[in-house]
Formats: sequence, C-alpha cells, structure tokens
Amino acid sequence: MLKMISSDTSYKRLPPNQYYVDKSGVLESELKKYPSIYLEGMAASGKTTAVKMLLAKHNEVNPFVFQMKEEMKQQDYFREKLQKIRSLGDQENIWIILEDMPGEVPEKILEDVKGLIQELPPSWRVIIIGREEIDEIFLELLWKRKMELLSPETLLFTKDEIREFAEETKSEIDPEEIC
Repeated sequence: MLKMISSDTSYKRLPPNQYYVDKSGVLESELKKYPSIYLEGMAASGKTTAVKMLLAKHNEVNPFVFQMKEEMKQQDYFREKLQKIRSLGDQENIWIILEDMPGEVPEKILEDVKGLIQELPPSWRVIIIGREEIDEIFLELLWKRKMELLSPETLLFTKDEIREFAEETKSEIDPEEIC
C-alpha cells in the first residue's frame, strides 16, 4: 500500500559529483518546533535540495513525496492518497512533502492539506514547497503555531559558506564581491 501512495521514490537522492552547500539546518530546526513548514521561494533557489539533504540525514523517516503540479491533474486520486496516509496514524516518522505547490489549488485540496496538518500525529511532519506566496487558508495554521513560513532569504548563502565553497572547489570566487 505504501508504494502506491508515494509518487517519487528518488527524492532522497542527490545527483553525485555536484557541489552542494547544506542549507538543511534551518529546516531541521523549524521542524523540531512546528509540525509543518511552508518553504517559499523562486525556482532554483535551493528549496528542494535543502529538503533532500535533510531527508538524507534522517533514514528513520518514511517520506511521501507528491509532485503537486502532477497531482493536480488527478485531484480525486491525490485526495484518496492523502486519506490513505492519514489512515497510517499509528506509524512513526512519516513526512509528507508537497513539492512545487502551484499558486492555484482547488479549495478542497487546500482544506484536505490543512486538515491533515491540524491532525498530525506527534512524529509526523508536512513540508510544503512552493514558488508562490502562502495561501491564505494556511494563515490560521501559522497563527496557531502548527506551521512556520520560511522565506527565500532562509536559503541565502553566507560569506563563510561562499568562502568554504570556493576553497573546496578551488574557485577564485571572492565572497566579498558576491555578498
């Protein structure tokens, strides 16, 4: 049953032979305080990479990844899959990742996601990754501290990270010029 629900089994792996700056720390910190996070930012800003890096550190987690643009093509099936995940309430460490949340999502889907977050078992987490601003339906979750909003600035590189990256890759990038 679990394989049927998960829509992306390769999500935990990052492509080899590429350089990454680990920005997963802030995600991990916020997921200790909040059952869900909404990670907002423009395309190619490192949102997905940060989540993949976080998942790679947590082998105890059973992730269910949904590519939301694809899921919106079969909305009833997506809602059915969410219901099946909700029925797993006794299992621990389930993380639901809603990747690439579109700006226009039907109200029923948003209500289902909101309901899921409101009733999460203690060891479960939801990560919503979107390019658009957070939908107003989730504002109540923010106010009740069931969700945290992480802005694009969260993933910006510091001078020290740029310096370390330049040293590791033997690049002549000057962190002072970039920041």
